[in-house]
Amino acid sequence: MTNRYNEHPWRSQPGVLELWERIHDFPLDDPTAERTFSLRLRQENAWTEEFAARLLEEYKRFAFLCMVADHACVPSAFVDLAWHMHILYLKAYLIDFCHGVLGRILWHRPSKGGRDQRDKHHDLYALTLDSYQRWFDQAPPPDIWGCCVANVRHREGQTVGIGEPFAPGISELISAGNGDLNSRTNT
Repeated sequence: MTNRYNEHPWRSQPGVLELWERIHDFPLDDPTAERTFSLRLRQENAWTEEFAARLLEEYKRFAFLCMVADHACVPSAFVDLAWHMHILYLKAYLIDFCHGVLGRILWHRPSKGGRDQRDKHHDLYALTLDSYQRWFDQAPPPDIWGCCVANVRHREGQTVGIGEPFAPGISELISAGNGDLNSRTNT
């Protein structure tokens, strides 16, 4: 008889646990910033500190799923707001998170619109929820993920694409003019 633990996706792919630990441990807030990422997210959306903290954990889970799922992933509306905010902190997103943690760019691609795209994104959202359940052994929290099947239908969703691993020189291109690839600039 096969042990369920040995079949779990965490065990079937080398490096997956290490990837999750890097994503989970990544600090989204710059401790030197007066207005941190999480504070800005809370203030601009009128969320409690507790909800914002849970949402940022879900954003990290979404990023993980984007890297390990065998399909494109679609975020919930709330997770998408956190992702949009993270992208605004461009160097922190591209250099620190994508390059330093994920090892590749996690692209955010808006839908081209239309019924076919809407249906495709609805299906991908359902697959994303299934992958969440499979990878994390629990259903996604409904207050963060549950409302969003309807939102995908109405907003037409977004497609997530995973870029190739960073090519030599891409980091220098991204940070042209700065010279310090390890700096974390929140602007």
